[in-house]
Amino acid sequence: IELVSERHPHPRGPILVANCQAGWAAFFTKLRHHELKFSLIPIASPLSYWAGNRWSVSMRPYAGLSGGALIPAFLSDLGNGEFDGALLAGNFETHSLTNTAFAKIMRALMKVDVERTKFLQMEKWWNWYARLNKEEILWVLMNLFIGNKPERGELEIDGEKIDMRNFDDLLVVFSSRGDDISSPAQCLKWIPKVYESLDALKQLGRRIVYVIHPKAGHLAIFLSGMVSQKFLAPVVAHMEELESLEPGLYEAFPQNDGTLAIETRTFEDIQKLDDCSAEKLKPMFETIASVAKFNLGLYETFVSPFARSLTNEGIAGLVREMNPLRLSRYPFSSLNPFFFPLTFAVPLIEKPQIQLDKENFFLAVERSVNEAGIALLDFFTQARAMAYEAVVEANYNNFLTRWFFRNPLMPH
Repeated sequence: IELVSERHPHPRGPILVANCQAGWAAFFTKLRHHELKFSLIPIASPLSYWAGNRWSVSMRPYAGLSGGALIPAFLSDLGNGEFDGALLAGNFETHSLTNTAFAKIMRALMKVDVERTKFLQMEKWWNWYARLNKEEILWVLMNLFIGNKPERGELEIDGEKIDMRNFDDLLVVFSSRGDDISSPAQCLKWIPKVYESLDALKQLGRRIVYVIHPKAGHLAIFLSGMVSQKFLAPVVAHMEELESLEPGLYEAFPQNDGTLAIETRTFEDIQKLDDCSAEKLKPMFETIASVAKFNLGLYETFVSPFARSLTNEGIAGLVREMNPLRLSRYPFSSLNPFFFPLTFAVPLIEKPQIQLDKENFFLAVERSVNEAGIALLDFFTQARAMAYEAVVEANYNNFLTRWFFRNPLMPH
């Protein structure tokens, strides 16, 4: 950020467009380094981690189901101190079961001439996995997704307490109603939590604008060219107009002609983004955070030293390569010598193309199978989400568990 500011000086600093984790990372970077000046467009970046609708498809119950950060800590130890990003991708794919197991494959096959390049590009990008060290993944989980510390005013970085109200540059929050990973509520509901009122936000001179896409999924919101052209490009093109707004809260509506319609909003509009169940379930989420802290303490004391003694870099590399997401791709890649003849067969298959009428019987059957498959998996995903939440509430939203793990006498 300093280098870009130096090479391209501007009174208001550069504009950062940051997807998902990069969004909250850039946000906290600004709060930690007050001297930096830049406008931020976080895309599908959660900052209110307990927000969301009850009994809906979301990742809120996952920490309760897994006992906190135990599994990532153990897998990091088996990875010789590194956490494999393929595990995060696998978690995402099992969460988005309809798209992973059926919809994206059917979409590629039904329109193979159009979708082939897009599908392969996406698969190559998606199957490149980063790594995090153990300290990084545990910090993210315990402080953000489990602890929800930023909006509670409990987050510390390098010993400095982080106050979200200190972000004093333009903030344009981009989210989508079709995103069940980082919902609009998780991207925006920190605002009424950290500011006492809209007047307080205005008195501090803060400008917050948000854009909500009607249906794009979590990956589509920052990977789709159509979403980028129709929604993000008009926002970037009108940043000077947004920076000149009076302090306050606004919603922007990108128009088809590239213009931007801007309307004032209140905290009540933000509250309507979900059913406000986070407030009702706050004791449960706090209990989950206490259980996670307790479990991690036990693990680090008694299990972690033994787990670390079982592995080295060679074993860690083998474990990474044996991950199902990698292993399932190898047989269908250029590493498989039996697929080599297909490189000569592809041109022969591509040439003869028969254009079928839209009313063709087999195309109608294909569409019906696609719709039925999506409906069935959507039903299963919704039922699974409700079951997850029921199990978590039964275990953590009861007096005994809350009393035991939130008791002041309980050692942490």
